[in-house]
Amino acid sequence: MFSISRLTIGKKIGIGYIALLLMALLLMGLSSFALSTSSARYSGLLQNETAMVIHANTAKIALLESRRNEKDLLYADDELMVKSSVDSINKLIGEMAAIKQIVTKTNDPNVVDDVTKLENLSNDYLMHYKTMTGTPAGQERLIASLGERKDSKGLESMLNDFLKSNNDRIVTETTATKSYIGFISNLALVFDVVVMLLLIAIGAMLL
Repeated sequence: MFSISRLTIGKKIGIGYIALLLMALLLMGLSSFALSTSSARYSGLLQNETAMVIHANTAKIALLESRRNEKDLLYADDELMVKSSVDSINKLIGEMAAIKQIVTKTNDPNVVDDVTKLENLSNDYLMHYKTMTGTPAGQERLIASLGERKDSKGLESMLNDFLKSNNDRIVTETTATKSYIGFISNLALVFDVVVMLLLIAIGAMLL
């Protein structure tokens, strides 16, 4: 029958070192897994949420640029002004499309719905803007501008709400990531204590 007490001191020490090595490798594996998981989580946050903030802010600037000549065009025709505003609106639509591509990766139906509404309203804005500028300058164009004005104000409000919600998600994800890292750290501490106790037990067995 095998008995540890019959082993030589050298073999006992060897068994102890092997046990210690295995415990250390296990702890390293756990720490590496925790680090890679938290890194992937935070990387996803930076790639998705931060990218959406950049696109949304760019879209907001494009919206403001499209409205720069709005009053001047009510009573006068200027092809260069119209072209500049249409280009800005198209840029706005492009930013919405870029955000939608990012959102589809998040699998968040609420965010997808918000971005879809923004995208649809951006297209409506372009349509109403072209309708306004295609109407004779003066009172008729002023009346025709009601639709595009309503769209532009709605877009501005929705973009502000989207940016706020996006910022809230970043804060929430950052807090969740910190909590996760804290949990893993505490788990590693508990594991260290368990390893120490096991080593003490192994040492007692080898005596």
